Amino acid sequence: MITLGQILSELIQNWTLLETSLGAIARIKNFAEDTPSEERNSNVQAQEPPPEWPQDGEIAFVDTGIAYDCSEGTKPVLNGIRLHLGAGKKVGLCGKTGSGKSSLALSLLRLNEIVSGQILIGGQDITLLSRSLIRQRISCLSQEPFLFPGTIRQNADPLNILASQDIVDVLQCVGVWDALLAHHDGHGETVLDVKLNESVLSQGQRQLFCLARALLKKTKILILDEPTSSLDTETDAKVQKVIRESFRDCTVIMVAHRIYTLLDFDQVAVLDSGRIVEAGHPRKLLCRPDGAFTKLLELES
Repeated sequence: MITLGQILSELIQNWTLLETSLGAIARIKNFAEDTPSEERNSNVQAQEPPPEWPQDGEIAFVDTGIAYDCSEGTKPVLNGIRLHLGAGKKVGLCGKTGSGKSSLALSLLRLNEIVSGQILIGGQDITLLSRSLIRQRISCLSQEPFLFPGTIRQNADPLNILASQDIVDVLQCVGVWDALLAHHDGHGETVLDVKLNESVLSQGQRQLFCLARALLKKTKILILDEPTSSLDTETDAKVQKVIRESFRDCTVIMVAHRIYTLLDFDQVAVLDSGRIVEAGHPRKLLCRPDGAFTKLLELES
């Protein structure tokens, strides 16, 4: 009788945990059975591009219309996009909230649907390629740094195909290796196999770690979706420096939060209501007093 209350309490707790677990299993089952596959057009055999594709990172939008899905009656969020991004160029996308900046960048990963026109990467129409293959060949850095449970090595090199020294060199390049080393005993490979503790890295250092992961992937295209929007000015400058120096041979497409960070880019495209209203070199665009890019920069200052 003395322990009956405790036993009943544990019974109720375990029963509640069981119900929660069964609910999670049911949701996973429903997701697996009811969620349609991304590869909707199963009748079209995906083409296999050359192993080195994309060789140079050249990108072209040819009268492209982009929608969130292909459902009947769905209106495109982007219309008539014409834009050429030369190989190795640094291109900024800017505009007001809801103008379509992120939708344009994510269309390169086939996360949105191309409903008209084409997107060519390295001369290949990406609608004819496997979505998973496209995402393997393009690096991406989002607003929030993503680190998953596991060791430093697993976070930096998820496929486990790189040498330890290569990982250490890149982490040193972006400036986070010393912070990792200071919180762990050992050196080199020993530290790489220690579980990554996010608390030892600041928000900016976590973003730099994710940038190191993109650098280790060694792709020709890097997409940045406002990667410095939550960082202070000093860390923002560090991220921009790594992008300029370490990705000099890559085509970089950055959705910009701070307009002034685009002033040293090769090209800028200003979007408004799902269309490109202005494009060109930022310094030339600033020569237009009534231009869209000039107005955005004035609003920021």
